[in-house]
Amino acid sequence: MIYSLRTLPVKSRGYILLEVLLSLTILSTGLLAIIRSISTSLEATSVTRSETHLILATQRILVEAESAVELSEGVTSDILNQDNRTFYWKRIVSKDKDVANLFNVKVTVTMDANNRKRNFFLETKLYNIEESQKL
Repeated sequence: MIYSLRTLPVKSRGYILLEVLLSLTILSTGLLAIIRSISTSLEATSVTRSETHLILATQRILVEAESAVELSEGVTSDILNQDNRTFYWKRIVSKDKDVANLFNVKVTVTMDANNRKRNFFLETKLYNIEESQKL
């Protein structure tokens, strides 16, 4: 049976308004939770993208060290601009104490993302074939 506001008793009119307000409150709370979830997801995606660029920049600098004709001990640092981002990197090359012609290479890259510094480093050992052929 369908009622209009005129045919409902006076007590029922207040309950309908209360039910509508309660349902709107529940609906708005649900929508707010969904919006917050989407916002958090987008922020996590942005952080992951920044860290991926940081890792790729570090790998690029390490590959440059691997492809060097002759490795030499020392510290090298520079600025790398890649994908509209600025990376500050430092590469430390040192001779291994135990094995001849083996070098320890450590690459550290720093990126300033959203006013937060992010660091990433890779460390490896490289064998200098050129130097062993000279002997």
